[in-house]
Amino acid sequence: MMRTSVPFACGRATPRADEREGRWLRCCRTWSTRPSSRRCASGSTASPRRTCRSTACFRAGPSTISAYLSGYAATAGQISEIARQISASAGPELLARLDEANAEAQEHLGRLGAFDRVVSTQRGPMLLSDFLDTRLIELVVHAGDLAASLPAHHPPTVLPTASRRVALVMRELLTEKAAQPVEALAAASTMAVARFIALAAGRDLPAGDLPPADLPAALTSALPLF
Repeated sequence: MMRTSVPFACGRATPRADEREGRWLRCCRTWSTRPSSRRCASGSTASPRRTCRSTACFRAGPSTISAYLSGYAATAGQISEIARQISASAGPELLARLDEANAEAQEHLGRLGAFDRVVSTQRGPMLLSDFLDTRLIELVVHAGDLAASLPAHHPPTVLPTASRRVALVMRELLTEKAAQPVEALAAASTMAVARFIALAAGRDLPAGDLPPADLPAALTSALPLF
């Protein structure tokens, strides 16, 4: 069985053939958080900034993008604290460490080739393609956060293809959540991509989380998505 890892993921990858047969296997033990350690007990390369708390193998279906994103609200404080710890520990080397992590991720993805895999994430097993979509959502949404928070600085560059991919994924999630999916999708398709992404991620909302007055009725009960 091939082993693989992606940023903040650790475990054994399962080929697509196993996926069709319904065999989902995640085997991951405690990671060392010491900077000198890059491998978990199962042998997968892992970031020292994450700790896998699983102590035994288990069989379960892979998590969906919707289920993964729904966990953000409950863990917002923990995520913020981890980010602060990473920033404090890295100090002036933060950007260099981010570049290093990105290079490692690109190397791992290159070795995987065109085949999808099931990987272990912080919220359980997940298809690699779905997990990468959650990473893209993070990048695009937080690029918007930076642009809004630092108006005096040049905004981060976001490729149009990245924004379009995130909008596409979010529209798919919208059809799962909306009471009137056809009407909601039609309304979302008429909105500017950047504004739809911001609203879907809970940004650009008035106090009290009330939807903007000009938001189409079909979307009022569905946004934000997470």
